[in-house]
Amino acid sequence: MSGQLAVVPGLCTRPGAGPVHRSIVIVDVEASTTRTNPERGELRRVLYALLDEAFFMAGITAGHLEPMGDRGDGVLILVKPHDDVPKTVLLGVFIPALTTLLAEYNTGVGQPGLRMRLRAVVHAGEVHGDARGFYGEDLDVAFRLLNAQKVKEALREAPAAPLVLVVSEAIFTGIIRDRKSVV
Repeated sequence: MSGQLAVVPGLCTRPGAGPVHRSIVIVDVEASTTRTNPERGELRRVLYALLDEAFFMAGITAGHLEPMGDRGDGVLILVKPHDDVPKTVLLGVFIPALTTLLAEYNTGVGQPGLRMRLRAVVHAGEVHGDARGFYGEDLDVAFRLLNAQKVKEALREAPAAPLVLVVSEAIFTGIIRDRKSVV
């Protein structure tokens, strides 16, 4: 097939009908099942406020985001591929801003049930969408990373840390390994 192009049969060619590439960020509140429902409600309110502030600090607007996926004690965030929101902004500005905001919040909270620590994951890949939301292998990978026992243990073993971050191999290889590329 030298020098020829061919259409791959079976792939949908309607615009917007196939998978789309997104940066994937998921955050999850540690030990949420040990909280009362009023505490959970307050933690959700605070989590979304902290996310909004971290987005603002990173220059990430609503136009950069898919509607956030509420996970009860966490949030699925899909960032549309824009040159002004490269993954280095997520890793070098958004996550540090969220960590700082979370630490400041925890310092000012007297009630232990309202202190919050997070597990977070950054990944990227192809996601599929339908009327109920997004799905696909790359989301499954991100959730597996977030819920890995080693990640939960890392947060448990760092009692002073407000957030533990896990990144996919692709993010590590493509961005973190070459530290010069991180903002």
